[in-house]
Amino acid sequence: RATEIKEVAEFMGFTYEILYHNMDCLLYTIDKREITRKIDKCIEELKPDEFYCCYPSHHQDNETMYECARVCMRLKEGWIPKVYGLYEYIFVDPLSLPQGGLMYVDISNSIDKKLEAFKLYKSQNKKSPSPLNVNDIKTFAAMRGLQCGKRFAELIYIQKIII
Repeated sequence: RATEIKEVAEFMGFTYEILYHNMDCLLYTIDKREITRKIDKCIEELKPDEFYCCYPSHHQDNETMYECARVCMRLKEGWIPKVYGLYEYIFVDPLSLPQGGLMYVDISNSIDKKLEAFKLYKSQNKKSPSPLNVNDIKTFAAMRGLQCGKRFAELIYIQKIII
């Protein structure tokens, strides 16, 4: 998957840092204080205005990252992003959706690029029906678009906004 993220970063034009190499499905084995310190350090160095993380799901890595990122959004000395949101990850129990406000992001002008980028994650592409299928991703984005009056959208669960 490291090769896939490299290809996606080049395609989308962003930079990234992998905090733990070769630890897919093993983040729960790392002391959460260590993960939290690494995320805190990244936030302090990058000083992002917005910070997004996955919400808790049935995947142990998502659970671990959510818990550590939530701790990083505490009131503390140093940089605190103005927006803290959880991006939608479909593999979740609908009864355990996160609390907070809803923010829809209009992706009507970028849906095709998003789908092309997703295709580069070859290990993640699944047969339909699946939230990891290109056609089904587009269908889901259309559903979110219907909810907010746009052609395509994504949903962010807002945890904190500082205005």
